[in-house]
Amino acid sequence: MTTGGTIGYHYNLLTINAIFAGFLFTGLGIMVSVADKPSIKRLNEHGYLDKYYNSIYISVIFHLLSIVASVAIILKVEKNLIYLAEKLSLIMGIVFFIVSVCYLMRIIKKVRSITM
Repeated sequence: MTTGGTIGYHYNLLTINAIFAGFLFTGLGIMVSVADKPSIKRLNEHGYLDKYYNSIYISVIFHLLSIVASVAIILKVEKNLIYLAEKLSLIMGIVFFIVSVCYLMRIIKKVRSITM
């Protein structure tokens, strides 16, 4: 049922998801690196940064699900549910990636305004 072009499509999705997941881990690294700033530390202690971290975690989970679905399709596990899971996971991963980037921009602004 799958052709070479379809397999190429899933390889491309696999690559895209891996890139997004990599950027998210970089964002998580930024969050961890600013966690020692006094004002950020206070925010974190009171739970205000949970939504920042959670958006990254959720996005990574969706991208990983899409990666698993892409690999399953490439390995010829042809099920409509896997195709749907792959696409939905990619879309939700991108949505939470955008949310994560917005949150990271906010936290970077806060850190920059404090250090200046």
